[in-house]
Amino acid sequence: MKTLSFDTSGPVVTVALMENADIVASKSVPPNQSGRQEAVSQLMPTIDALTSQKKWTRDSIDLIVVGIGPGSFTGMRTSVVTARTLAQSLKIALVGIDSLKCYAASLPLPAMVVLSGGRGHYFVGSYTSGVEGKNRWQPGDPPLNCVLEPCCLMRDDFVLALSKTENCFVEDKILDEVTALKSTAAPIPEGLNIAEMQALLAASELNLINKNREGLKNTYTFDSVNPLYLRGASITMKPTQANDQTGSRN
Repeated sequence: MKTLSFDTSGPVVTVALMENADIVASKSVPPNQSGRQEAVSQLMPTIDALTSQKKWTRDSIDLIVVGIGPGSFTGMRTSVVTARTLAQSLKIALVGIDSLKCYAASLPLPAMVVLSGGRGHYFVGSYTSGVEGKNRWQPGDPPLNCVLEPCCLMRDDFVLALSKTENCFVEDKILDEVTALKSTAAPIPEGLNIAEMQALLAASELNLINKNREGLKNTYTFDSVNPLYLRGASITMKPTQANDQTGSRN
């Protein structure tokens, strides 16, 4: 079975190809010098380059795995809309995997994973191993146990959640901020290709290897996958807009 996996919810665009249970190609595309992620322009060329490298045609792909976030609002939407469009046009299955679980699967367990939600918000999820006494996830293991479902917390609730966890791994850009609250917080290791991990997680947790292509399509439909929006989009109106709306209510 041939799987295409990709994610644009974070600052790095990641794409991976998996054949049966093995990752056969992958690529990470960092943001440009300004720090902006150009997800729309980077994603499809990267997919096309990898599939051409492995001599895969689009019609040969059996399954798409997409990162649903949490993360960048635009990035999540780009990933999911692209995945849904491809899955629908190719008439194949689509599976969504959240990025917090991907990070946890690469870390010592139990682990709380913390990403920046922007403007004093934190995206948080906590996980333990599905195998008693084992502190690392490996392909073929049972699903990770989710102790705290992915959520968006503001400071007071976040501080409370930190007090209840032993191992906390944090996105680098908010590490100093979090270590001021919990000195033992550690950075999430750099270099993880999220697309690789989400493909491995999907195949292992959902037992997708060697499944029938048609059966997968009927079980994991393209329209069942949505971005993991844990907080609403931040909108700041210009003063004239605010005044116009205020006037319209008077």
